[in-house]
Amino acid sequence: SSCGAARHGQAIYVADAAPGGHVIKRYDLDSGDMMYQSPVMPGFTLQNTPMVGPDGTVYLSRTQNNPNTDFFYAFEDTGSALVEKWHVPAGWTTTSELAVGPDGSVYAMAPGNQLVRLNPADGDIQDSAGAISNDGSPTARIAIDDLGRLFFSNGEFSLGRVFSFDANLTARWNVPVTNINIGGPALGSCGTL
Repeated sequence: SSCGAARHGQAIYVADAAPGGHVIKRYDLDSGDMMYQSPVMPGFTLQNTPMVGPDGTVYLSRTQNNPNTDFFYAFEDTGSALVEKWHVPAGWTTTSELAVGPDGSVYAMAPGNQLVRLNPADGDIQDSAGAISNDGSPTARIAIDDLGRLFFSNGEFSLGRVFSFDANLTARWNVPVTNINIGGPALGSCGTL
């Protein structure tokens, strides 16, 4: 109920349960036919949606609050298969909206409740905003503007906040937004937050 689909060109990507964990399935936009799927990502529950970078890389934060199975995955779609490029440890998130910046940088949650910037080639951490406070909500939502500036909500209740960061995760500002667990930042076509 908390997972959606991602579209890139004529491909629709969804995460689905499979024996031993989850897979990403590629469907054809026109016919709706399932074309192929990724290798299995071990685990039990999943409450995040895949996303696709501008270069076509398919990403998924496959987490369930278990460090043995919580990983952020990147897959290359070769046109005939989804091939794993890399996976790195991930922080537990649910119904989260992570992001890819204009330069291809990937933004995700790492263990320790850290907002991080990942190298899209290998998943290495390039920058970190450090630990973002948490009062029990694992929901993180990110919007990125054309200049690569991030707008991040921590998804919390009484300690809800919206943060703004430069592309390298240098803090710009933050404001309290109580009960931001029910939404996240969104940017309009003219840059209105």
